[in-house]
Amino acid sequence: MADGFFKGSLSIKEQQLMNDFAKDQFNKSEEKLPKHVDSEELSKQIWKQIEKETRQQLWFGFSRKMVYTAAACVVGILLIPVGFYNYTYRTIEFKTGQQIDSLSLPDGSKVYLATNSIFQYPAKFSKNKREVSLINGAAFFKVKRNVVKPFQVASNDVLTTVLGTSFLINSHKNCTAVSVATGKVRVSKNKYSVDLIPFEKAIAKNKTINKVKESNSNFKNWMLSEVYFKNATLEEVVKFLAVKFQVNTEFSNVQIASQKLNFKIQQQTPLKEIVSNLKFITQLNYKLYDEKLIISKNTETK
Repeated sequence: MADGFFKGSLSIKEQQLMNDFAKDQFNKSEEKLPKHVDSEELSKQIWKQIEKETRQQLWFGFSRKMVYTAAACVVGILLIPVGFYNYTYRTIEFKTGQQIDSLSLPDGSKVYLATNSIFQYPAKFSKNKREVSLINGAAFFKVKRNVVKPFQVASNDVLTTVLGTSFLINSHKNCTAVSVATGKVRVSKNKYSVDLIPFEKAIAKNKTINKVKESNSNFKNWMLSEVYFKNATLEEVVKFLAVKFQVNTEFSNVQIASQKLNFKIQQQTPLKEIVSNLKFITQLNYKLYDEKLIISKNTETK
């Protein structure tokens, strides 16, 4: 029967069964295919795989079971949206909610994602490169060194290239910032590129890239289970919160930002609770609006 399927000698009922099943499954999956997948080419691959699977069973004789084996093959290939497509093409999307999270990549590199971040990576890296994408939010990378296969992170129109190092990328629609903790990183945008060493930062905004010193000494610590600020400025604490919780921060004046304090932040503590504790310690006014934190003196107009 399997041989008959490809020679066109199946019964009308059996032929219709296979055609209808395959067409239905393909149509359901086609809308969910990744943009880089050619649906016509995929269709050819499906039928080649069906032929391969069914012909392998010819030694067991012809039976209706083979038709269902072929049909099952269609399903196996078409499960692209949930991760069973040709392994080379599979792209995994990882999202965080109100808590930070982490994951290990196929090469053993580690990625820590801030809240409300979106990250994409392949199930298997290519032979020449290790390419991932930070769609939105912040991520701290600890990249496993491999001089043969550079590690590249695409974030908007900015490309960050490394061999093996650790660094932070904070990326949003209009601006991408890259800060290096260890090793060396190259950040490129359009025709511009800069090389960064530890505690240097690249800010890619509009059409250019500017290199500055990283003023936030805790930029690499927000994924730790506990962070303690000793005699730190309020500005340092707020910069830490801005990355970890992906919030925009605003001070009503410079004097407020320079206020010194000792403060501890545990990984699972919600932002609202942290803000409440800061309010008690600093006696300042904090207003949290979705993704924006405004800090001012209590005597100022809100």
